[in-house]
Amino acid sequence: MKLIKLILLIFLHVSFTGNSQIPKAEETLKKVKSFYDNTATLNLEVTYSMYRGYTGNTITESYKGKIYKDKNVNVVKILNSEVIQFQDAHIVIDNTNKTISYNAISNKELQTKNPIEISHFLNYYKETNTKEIGTTIVYQLELINKQLPLPYHKVEIHINKNSFTLEKQIFYLSKKMPFLNKNSTYTDDVGRMEIKFQQKEETKIPLPQFEDYIAFGTDKKPRLTEAYSVYTLVDQTNL
Repeated sequence: MKLIKLILLIFLHVSFTGNSQIPKAEETLKKVKSFYDNTATLNLEVTYSMYRGYTGNTITESYKGKIYKDKNVNVVKILNSEVIQFQDAHIVIDNTNKTISYNAISNKELQTKNPIEISHFLNYYKETNTKEIGTTIVYQLELINKQLPLPYHKVEIHINKNSFTLEKQIFYLSKKMPFLNKNSTYTDDVGRMEIKFQQKEETKIPLPQFEDYIAFGTDKKPRLTEAYSVYTLVDQTNL
């Protein structure tokens, strides 16, 4: 499985032992969620790296991405794909295959206030270890039900204990995947994906408008705007 597929799994579906003085993961993740929910604007550079092995520094793939937020609009960009959430709609743009998936959000409770939603991890993972490294709290979470077909059996979350911002996530793959060797052959091996977050100085950036992509005809059915007329619309609202 390519790194980009693993990345999109995170954003499209969108997720104990230790020192008693360190707060539990549930408590800290609530504070992280509160920070990102209540931050009006956000501009992050994100680095996605795939490593061969659960340890070691052998990077096999690496990509840069962007995460933006401005009030009710969240944008995640990686390679040639974009995931955009407006107040009442969710759009996924695949610029490679020229498709746009659209899903109306009728239930306000399903709206995501921020593009970095990690509190859902505790629905599937349990806290097994925690430690402090300088100003960073590191939580290790392991899959509760090993029978669930989730791509990661363990997740490591690095959080700044002063600002409650997310610094890094590490996802340990549940299954082996083929890695390319120097002699152009492939070997199945374990691996991990690392995501690093860096706040950019520029906080005010131009964000897309829903009307840039979708319009409604007299029949009230969604259609693509002229700018995306060569794309295929996939309406997932009633699926």
